[in-house]
Amino acid sequence: MRPLITAGPLPGREPILIELLRPRLQEHASRMAARRRVDAAEATIAQVDSQRRPGLAIEATVSALDPTTPGTDVQVALSLELPVFAHTGDRVRAARAAAAAERARLGVIETELGAGLAACYRRWQAASERVEVLENDVLPAQARAADLAAQAYREGARDLASALQANRDLTAVRAEVIAARADLAMAWADLHDVAGDELGGPDAR
Repeated sequence: MRPLITAGPLPGREPILIELLRPRLQEHASRMAARRRVDAAEATIAQVDSQRRPGLAIEATVSALDPTTPGTDVQVALSLELPVFAHTGDRVRAARAAAAAERARLGVIETELGAGLAACYRRWQAASERVEVLENDVLPAQARAADLAAQAYREGARDLASALQANRDLTAVRAEVIAARADLAMAWADLHDVAGDELGGPDAR
């Protein structure tokens, strides 16, 4: 429900440490849901296992102000329920098997989250390094080459085609820089999404 804002620079330049993102996986929605399923399965084991014990019930009835019966009648009944044919052992074993399956599923989810976080972090690092190289090395070098080609054309040392080709190469590099910045922003968003973290949260910087 957060509003989408398209103003300002693209995100992704903020320094991020993966050691600060890993603890966020403990609160990831997928892991929390799996953890709740494990808790529910373990609670089912306790509930089914409690049915092994005999059940004792006390019932009491009071009959008062009955014109057909003088006085007040009080009846107390004690009932004992023995789970002899309830197959409780089978149900307990089934509940334990279900809990073990849920714990295994939780382990798989935790492994997938950890692997996904590491993969997204590497992609973000690669995108960040690519943007840095393009902005600091490739783009300035191509801009100098275009300036030198234009100057050489003005001085008659090179033809017009060479100057135009240098400008086209500069335009292509600028477009590549824009695309690299967009890839960096997407990698940054994917990284925070996998970590289950609020985008741009101060704890993740």
